[in-house]
Amino acid sequence: MFKKILLLLLLVSTLTSVAQNSYFVDTKKKKTIVRNDAIDILVIDNRISYKLPGKTWEKYITFKDLDYLVHGPYKFKAFTINNKREGYYIIAEEGSKKLVGISIVREVMSSKGTILTRSVYNYLYVLENDTTVLYDLLVKDSKNKRNREKRTEIPEQIKSYFPNCTPLLNRIDSLLQNSSDPEFLSILELIQNPIYIQCN
Repeated sequence: MFKKILLLLLLVSTLTSVAQNSYFVDTKKKKTIVRNDAIDILVIDNRISYKLPGKTWEKYITFKDLDYLVHGPYKFKAFTINNKREGYYIIAEEGSKKLVGISIVREVMSSKGTILTRSVYNYLYVLENDTTVLYDLLVKDSKNKRNREKRTEIPEQIKSYFPNCTPLLNRIDSLLQNSSDPEFLSILELIQNPIYIQCN
């Protein structure tokens, strides 16, 4: 009986440790394991709320103290761009270059709580050594000519900076295969679902 209980406890602790695949590393290089189901990136507040495994209370880490967060297929990192510490998802990484981005939804509400307008702002950067901006783009999901033209330039710009990153190029090609997308909105999936790709 004792052996069965011990085996069961060992199995439960093994499953718990395997299931906890989310963690962050702070600027002092300390790694903290966090609950997969309790992570919230608060871009407006420049912080991440999280819960530790087995705990119910929330804790926070600010972008100022964050190096990076790994959560499932996503990698989120704090960068200092234009003298401002901000967080972005790493979409792809090759050598000293990173493709990073984030989508921010802005809604204007009426006094009765209904949404009057909703816009999605998609920020995209190519960074060298985490600080030098090689390319930057702000594009909305609106269907006007200016934003459509910005969306059409995204694939070629990325290909020029990451010509040998086959997984990234394949993902872009798969997003562009939708021929019923004359507004090129499907390319925004790269930013809005920023699955991390390690190129080399």
